[in-house]
Amino acid sequence: HRLNVSVTMKVIAGTWIAAFLTTAPPLVGMSTYTYEPFGTSCTIDWDDPEPLNVFYVYLLVFVAYLIPVAIMCYCYYYVVQRSNELLRSMKQIKHQMLTLGEAEEANANIAENKVTWISLVMVAVFIVIWSPYTFVCVWAIYDADIPVWLNTLPTMCAKSSCMLNPVIFYLTNPIFRNTFKATFLRSRKVTPLTENRLQTFKVNKTKEGIFIGENNVTFRQADTTMF
Repeated sequence: HRLNVSVTMKVIAGTWIAAFLTTAPPLVGMSTYTYEPFGTSCTIDWDDPEPLNVFYVYLLVFVAYLIPVAIMCYCYYYVVQRSNELLRSMKQIKHQMLTLGEAEEANANIAENKVTWISLVMVAVFIVIWSPYTFVCVWAIYDADIPVWLNTLPTMCAKSSCMLNPVIFYLTNPIFRNTFKATFLRSRKVTPLTENRLQTFKVNKTKEGIFIGENNVTFRQADTTMF
């Protein structure tokens, strides 16, 4: 599906419904909400040995962590394969004669390839920061005497996840970085976009196939589904 308003609204609605279904059980007696051991935030009662609570903990681990991670890894395995194929073909295309339409498509594919790798970084960060928290939560079922510091570090890492995507965008995308600087920094100084954001192709025909002679056509980086 293309990322349009309709698809976006469905994804948002599905996200909220899934969040409600996974967080509502403690409100009706399956486990309970309580303070984290360090007392500054709330969580479910991970170390309650009651069978219903243990079932809910494992349900959360599977539904909110293992299944999403498995789906992301499965999808990105094929996405990266396809991205590498496109990248190899783009390297060959840059030295061939194209129509103007083929050049525009190649420019868009190069931009989407960059977005694919940024997305892969985001998935890797998600796995890295949520895995320790998941491990500690399961550990708490069998050992309630986990040191507070060992509880605190994975929790802080996991709950920082909501701020990391903008940081990744800032570090990897010049357009996002310049927009941020222009919006929030007093000096409002932006960095000129470098030449690697421009793509040049050899073109000898229009989109309609009309021969126009050999020309070098330069495009700025195409707009993508993410930026």
